Amino acid sequence: MDFQKSYNRQDFLRFLRNDFLKEKFSEQIEETDLAKKINSRFFSKITKLGTALDLDNLIVLEIEHKSKNDARIGLTKDIFKLLRQYELEGIIRQHALVILTNPDSPDLYRLSLLTTTYNDKFEEKLSNPKRFSYLLGVGEKVKTANDFLFEKGNIKDFNDLENRFKVEVVRENFFNDYLNLYIRLYKSIVEAKDFHELLLKNNVDVVSFTKNLLGKIVFLYFIQKKGWFKNKETGIGDNLFFKNIWDDFNNKGEKNSIEKKNYFYNDYLEYIFYEGLNIENRDSDFSKKFGWEIPYLNGGLFKEDYPNWKENIAKISNDVFSNEKENGILDIFNLYNFTIDEDDLYDKEVAIDPEMLGKIFEKMISVDSKNIGKIVETYNEKSSKKRGEFITMDIENWNVGNNNKKLGAFYTPREIVHYMTKESLINYLINNLDGKKEDKEKKVRDLFDFKDKYLTDNDLSIEKIKNDFENVLSIVLDVNKKLKEVKILDPAIGSGAFPMGILHEISTLRYYIYDVLIKNVLGQKDYKNSMYDIKKEIIENNIYGVDIDPGAIDIARLRFWLSLIVDEETPEPLPNFEFKFVCANTLLPIEKEEKQLDMEGYIKDEAKLETLKKYKGEYFNISDKEKKEALKNRIRNYTALNNQQEFGYIPSKRAFQFNEFGSNFDNPKHSHSFFDPSLMMSEGRGFDIVIGNPPYIRHEDIKELKPLLKDYYTTYSGTSDLYCYFYEKGFTLLKQGGILSYITSNKFLKAKYGENIRKLFKNETIIKDIIDFGGYKVFDNATVDSIIFQFEKGFKPSNNFGVLEVKEKFINLKYYFDKEKFDVKQENLSNNSWTLGNNKILELKEKIEKQGIKLKDYCGEPKVGIKTGLNKILIVDKNLKNKIIGDNYIEDKIFKKVIFGKNITKYYSNFNNFFLIFPYIFDDNIGELKNIDLDNFPNTKSYLLNFYNDLKNRATFNNGKKEWFELQQINKNINFDSGYITFPDIGQKPSFSYQNGYSVDMTGFIIDKDDKYLLGLLNSKLIYFYFTLIASKLGNKGFRFKNQFINQLPIKQISIEEQKEIIFLVDEILKITNTAGYNPKDIPEKQKELENKIDRIVYELYGLEKEDIDVIEESLEK
Repeated sequence: MDFQKSYNRQDFLRFLRNDFLKEKFSEQIEETDLAKKINSRFFSKITKLGTALDLDNLIVLEIEHKSKNDARIGLTKDIFKLLRQYELEGIIRQHALVILTNPDSPDLYRLSLLTTTYNDKFEEKLSNPKRFSYLLGVGEKVKTANDFLFEKGNIKDFNDLENRFKVEVVRENFFNDYLNLYIRLYKSIVEAKDFHELLLKNNVDVVSFTKNLLGKIVFLYFIQKKGWFKNKETGIGDNLFFKNIWDDFNNKGEKNSIEKKNYFYNDYLEYIFYEGLNIENRDSDFSKKFGWEIPYLNGGLFKEDYPNWKENIAKISNDVFSNEKENGILDIFNLYNFTIDEDDLYDKEVAIDPEMLGKIFEKMISVDSKNIGKIVETYNEKSSKKRGEFITMDIENWNVGNNNKKLGAFYTPREIVHYMTKESLINYLINNLDGKKEDKEKKVRDLFDFKDKYLTDNDLSIEKIKNDFENVLSIVLDVNKKLKEVKILDPAIGSGAFPMGILHEISTLRYYIYDVLIKNVLGQKDYKNSMYDIKKEIIENNIYGVDIDPGAIDIARLRFWLSLIVDEETPEPLPNFEFKFVCANTLLPIEKEEKQLDMEGYIKDEAKLETLKKYKGEYFNISDKEKKEALKNRIRNYTALNNQQEFGYIPSKRAFQFNEFGSNFDNPKHSHSFFDPSLMMSEGRGFDIVIGNPPYIRHEDIKELKPLLKDYYTTYSGTSDLYCYFYEKGFTLLKQGGILSYITSNKFLKAKYGENIRKLFKNETIIKDIIDFGGYKVFDNATVDSIIFQFEKGFKPSNNFGVLEVKEKFINLKYYFDKEKFDVKQENLSNNSWTLGNNKILELKEKIEKQGIKLKDYCGEPKVGIKTGLNKILIVDKNLKNKIIGDNYIEDKIFKKVIFGKNITKYYSNFNNFFLIFPYIFDDNIGELKNIDLDNFPNTKSYLLNFYNDLKNRATFNNGKKEWFELQQINKNINFDSGYITFPDIGQKPSFSYQNGYSVDMTGFIIDKDDKYLLGLLNSKLIYFYFTLIASKLGNKGFRFKNQFINQLPIKQISIEEQKEIIFLVDEILKITNTAGYNPKDIPEKQKELENKIDRIVYELYGLEKEDIDVIEESLEK
């Protein structure tokens, strides 16, 4: 199938029959009158081509439409109306494969897969509509379509069909290609020795320069798609601009008659970047002689990377841009379809879009000057085996040091972003509109629902709008006003996912308020409704972002420029974002104002900041280069140190910080050492919304930052991971009544280091909702368990909030939340770890706690198992043990059976024939282990002497307090030959077993008490239930059984006589588990009966009623 030809029905049917759907496709060509039935604005003819019943009742349609501007949203809405029409006729058609053609553009067509969710609990049975499309036809880039629609062969099932249309497959392929190209470009720059030295001489970081260069090129592919590079001869936008300028370069520049140096980057790209796109005046030689019109874009993206660029020759190899193998930058980019639309939740094009670019750039943040050498080395090694072909760039597993995990950079999925941005805006509006909370909430939610419904349902007549949404009309003007006033900050912006989500939510809501409600219902026709104007206004007045990484700020700025370009009809200079998206350390504030700054004629900070605010307002839109420089100088003068130094004062640290910002605010490579929204953004009165995904960086990796964090943060803990401080910072940045919405690790809910954060939340915020993802994987390549946490700055003693524990895949998070959430009283939250259960569960937890004492008070803290320091030498299998002993059977005494944590289950530990060399004996007189005389075990000593140096050099063995043959870490108070209880460090559920004569390695824990009554309690359902309430989950691995949680288990104290019944039942169970051939994965019915008896006795011991027991049983079943 040639996807670069115009659409032909017979060719397409042949493709479906022979290649794509094969025997699953049933051809049934049928002209329909459905275009009239659904009253479509766009469709002129609908033809049914056939069905594929085995593919979830798929229908194949050919639709001719009359949209002049490829109105994707309108077309999508009409197709979903079509599916609903089938539903009305009693045929459930959840999904459709649709060919969209237009007689006015016969060369092009779209192939779309439309999917819906069928759920009769929705008002409309077909819901959650989504459309995935390929743009095909003459002149279109069809590499991805060929790869996934043709080369992968016929469709196996509906999941396979869906995966062929997923945007993620393009992203993965494109990122792999992009990273290959990046490394090749970096190597080419380094190999261009004179140019490389020039960059270094001008303090240009080559890693960043390479990123920026490749980023500029890919950015311009979007501009090319927009048609803004116009051929001077025809005046028509050149959609093959890069191909044509490369051809022009090879033809010795017929359309570029400036002097050539025979290097494509030097002769063409530098002039396009630094002169064409960066200078408004078009009288230069380049502008006059170049064969294409280049739009002036302003904004700083194409600012010169180094001075005197015209006087130097940048000898970057031409092959890296294009070559005979066709694997250069332009060759590869020319294969992909670029789309300027930011897809929304309903409509996705299988192409490279700005959001995808954001994800790719965010991944690229992990490449830096510290690891580039190792990356290139690994690349060279792997590519040499492929003879220079592109390789799979599995960079996360290359062990090259600083990667996304280290940086804490993970791209938040769109559904999560959509939920958080929408809910934060709704909560903001509820707090700031007049009226009763309940009435406001209903009206605001109805208004957002109207907007979302309008995106997917075109059948909304004015009368229907008036009837369905009459209650929202009273708030429309106020909502519009409040949306214009809202101030929103992302304190760790990354690639800009959350601010872009905010931009989408506000712009679409304001557009539809203008377009439908204000104009057509309220009759006020004087409102402007250009999406470009709305977006620009929102970016200018409502959205702000900070990040410590200059690369992240570059990405965010680029995405916002692209978001404006999408809706621009003709090229206009882009706004300046230096005061919108700032590179700074969010967590470190500016120093407090000192009194001397107000004396001797100094301008007060407040006056300074007000003047700076005026200048920054002017700066956003200024495009004239000279005027921009003049304004920059005024800003610098207001932040300079000169004033203080003239009067003989030693400048304060705060003054130096002012100066740092003024000197570097337009330097894209500079990261400010502090963050102050008043100085940097002119927003000193607090934000209405703080939203984002703070970086997840472990506390071990922020050692240098800790002393500063300790000075500034009341929630400081030496073991807090970095994201924790973003909570307190977000709180301080908010106005009273402001909304914070973060997605972070959930560890702070129960970890000891989260105690101060939990106090802050409980006593000084109104918690809105919590979504705990537990083991559900939210982020690619991230093992962290995530949580969405939303609160309002303020306090309300009687606050209730909703909690959702995500246990399954979801499509619509808000619907899932509303359906499965439970309510929690904020006042019931513990001062220790938080249990997020409904109020009934919290009351039951308290009831259980009152019946027992903490385990640590009952029998002392559990002790960690044995750490050898060299397992491969000191833990041996049965064969090696016998070989060491030889004929000296007495030496068997020095070998002790060892149990590993992973082999411990309820009432049973699986011994796998491994033995520990155990050079101790328990001395009853002193109550602890003492060293044996190793000379009494000559064969074992001889074996160990082979490894003398290894054993002697273990950690903690250099202080002379331990013999070289001892174990690295062992609790010498434990008599391993007597009975004790063990449990693993990680497991799906609490599992305690009884040991006698065995040792336990460091992946297990020991309760040093021979107590079978305690063993029965610990293995009971009641204790399991209680444990789930207080412990942190470890993703899909279950739990980590830390002492922090085990110590809290409530143990019922009863007399020895009362314990006998449970002890008897435990002994009976141990007889079963000690039987040869016992399998813990196939528990005998007799054991189950015995465990159930113990559970019933324990319930009775703790005074539980039937309804309490039902709560436990139901909870554990889930």
